[in-house]
Amino acid sequence: MRWGGAAYEFPSLPTDRQRNQSKGGGVVKLTSTEKVGFMELILGLLKREREGLQKGGLDMEFLVAALEKHLATVLEANADQEELKGKSVASTKTANTAQRKGYVFASGALDMAIAAVGKDSDLAENFRRVRSRVRRPDNGDSSDASSPSPRET
Repeated sequence: MRWGGAAYEFPSLPTDRQRNQSKGGGVVKLTSTEKVGFMELILGLLKREREGLQKGGLDMEFLVAALEKHLATVLEANADQEELKGKSVASTKTANTAQRKGYVFASGALDMAIAAVGKDSDLAENFRRVRSRVRRPDNGDSSDASSPSPRET
């Protein structure tokens, strides 16, 4: 940024950790919407008071252009984020539906296999254990239940 013709660099912004560690340092936590509104408000102020601020030595062309660029970047990033959220929700629904259909099919196939070998046979008893082993860990401790590991390929 140029201030009255001289080069000026803003100090780096504090990290979230630094902000959280500051005690009563006047750090205001704003929502994303509030931050966009703040930028728009300041942009309007800079445009409205351009002449007076220029007389005070500010490079208004630079300030307005830079803030417009920041605002455009934020709005584009927010739009991308919202689009990705929508895709994520749709993708989750698709994955859940596919998992449910696959599980129901596999469960039905297991039931048919049990029926094919005779419901009361030793082999059928072993087949039924497959279903119960899915959530049981190798050590037999049911408190540590999880999904089975993927097959080694």
